[in-house]
Order: sequence, then C-alpha cells, then structure tokens
Amino acid sequence: MEPFRHRGVGELWMKSLNPPAFRLLMRLQGIGDPAAVSKAELNAYLALIKGPDHGRAFLQIMRSTERTAAKQARYRAAVRDVPYPVQAVWAADDPTMTLAVYGEKARAAAGLSRVHTVPGKHFPQEDQAPALAQAIAELALREPDRACGRDLLVPLGQHYRDHDDRDEDDQPAADDHSGPPFQPGREAGGRRDRRPAHPGRSRGRPVRPGGQPGR
Repeated sequence: MEPFRHRGVGELWMKSLNPPAFRLLMRLQGIGDPAAVSKAELNAYLALIKGPDHGRAFLQIMRSTERTAAKQARYRAAVRDVPYPVQAVWAADDPTMTLAVYGEKARAAAGLSRVHTVPGKHFPQEDQAPALAQAIAELALREPDRACGRDLLVPLGQHYRDHDDRDEDDQPAADDHSGPPFQPGREAGGRRDRRPAHPGRSRGRPVRPGGQPGR
C-alpha cells in the first residue's frame, strides 16, 4: 500500500490497476492460497477500491494514516496491560509486513510471549478465515471469564480513564485527525440529534393520548 501514499505515484498505480493486473498482485502479495479466493471475489475487491470516484477516496484514506508517536502510544495502550485477552495472529508468509519485523513488533507492543502464526500472506482473512477463527476460539476458551466480559466493565472503564488523564504534553498534536469525542445528543456529522428525548414528547410539544401532538 505504500505507493498509494505518494501523490502522483498513487494516481499512476490506481490507473494501472485493471482486473487482471490486480488479481496477479493479490496472488503475489495478498493471498496465500489462490484456490480459496475466486476471480469474482478479487474483482469485487478492486471495484470497491476504485468505486464511483475512480479511487480518489481510497487514495485519501491511504494518505490520512498517522505515524506519530502519540498515535502509536494509543495503539499500544489498547493491547498492553488491559483487562481483556489479547493475542497476536500473523500470516507466516506476509511479504509486505513480515512476521520477523512487524509480527515481532506487535508481540512486543502487547507484551506477549509469542506470535500465533497462520498460513497466508498480507490478507489472511481472505483465504485463511477458518484458521483465524480457530485462533480466536482457542483464546476465548483459554480465558473464558475475560473473553465473555465477566468483571470487565469496571476495569475497562478505569483503564481508559487512566489513559485519558494525560498531561497536555501527552495530548495528540493539532493535526491529529482522530476526530472529536462523541457527544451524546449529536449525530456523526455534528448536527443536533432531533429525535425526541422521550417517547412521550415531540420537540417540546406535549403528545396527547393516541399519538397526536398538542398545540
């Protein structure tokens, strides 16, 4: 995905990705077992990447990823010393984010003793879904109380409060695009949620029996 981050180069890559070229790229880099993923599925992948805007939204996503120390700290806080079970699952033959480098970084970030490997390349979820599901199921069986959420809600809330109580120096930079915190009563686009706060009220007007607003 690295070429897509660079202006000019990313546009050229996007224009060159026709279905045959994309299927070849996915089989070389992304899919460990080509027989497990059909031609139609790979074609759908490309159609979703390009979309009606010819890939402009995809390129924007690729160029909006953050590689700051603050963002890395937030990721580590989600997997290290947390009240829920964590494991690292990595594709053994990923040619882009190799097990020896990036898999090891994930293991160290989470403080784990090992990385659980599955066959496959960069997109193991496409051809190794059963192996991934098995790894998740085994983790849940090893730690059933934590996996099912027993005694989890209070420690989890405290965990995130602890990480939110940071000094100003630890706050993300001004160009952090993670977005504002969720505010109850507001929609995702920032507009005020106009739905009535109570089923018996409608925008401040009383509701008569039968559901008709009063005057």
